[in-house]
Amino acid sequence: MAFEEVGKKTDMGGGVIHCRPDACEYSEASIYGTSLARSPIFQGDHGVRSAFFKMKKGDVIANHKHKKWVQVAILSGCVKVNQDVTTEFVAEAGSVYFLDPGYFHIETAVEDSILLVTQGEDRPGWLKDE
Repeated sequence: MAFEEVGKKTDMGGGVIHCRPDACEYSEASIYGTSLARSPIFQGDHGVRSAFFKMKKGDVIANHKHKKWVQVAILSGCVKVNQDVTTEFVAEAGSVYFLDPGYFHIETAVEDSILLVTQGEDRPGWLKDE
């Protein structure tokens, strides 16, 4: 069986895409005013999008909220999360946090970090079944 390489992601066929964050190609993306390195894994299918993000120590994703759910897995590093300026926690490598839509929060990289962010697709026109 032949596999297709797509930006250092391997499309294994049968609906499987395999990738490692250290082998992916990243491009600069403005995330609520902060420039981060982003490598999309998939988007538009199943009403979900997913990407790796690299945050440098001290990077801050400004106070924001989401229209749909978001799940963040910390693959390496450490990120401080402040929600509604009242709740604060530190998410370390190996941990995951889930955000319901509509809640304001701020994310700050305590050290260089790689995140896997998966969320409900909320961009108009991106859903393949629209």
